[in-house]
Amino acid sequence: MGLRILLLFLIITTFGFSQKKTIDSLWIRVNKSEIDTQKVNTLNQLFLVYNAQNSDSAKLVAQRSLSLSNKANYSLGKATA
Repeated sequence: MGLRILLLFLIITTFGFSQKKTIDSLWIRVNKSEIDTQKVNTLNQLFLVYNAQNSDSAKLVAQRSLSLSNKANYSLGKATA
């Protein structure tokens, strides 16, 4: 029983660390990208990651993506956001 709990704990913590890594790498891509459509696409990917765990952050990311899509007149980005 104790081994199962330990194994479950390790799996959950590993998943949490991998999500943090994914979020960090996506934010780096957003900040380094000079092309607005690439930023929008990356923000939409970030939305999917945040939506699974934090709806408030997901909403802010989606709003930023929509705003940038409108500015760049990027229809696909608008629809996805």
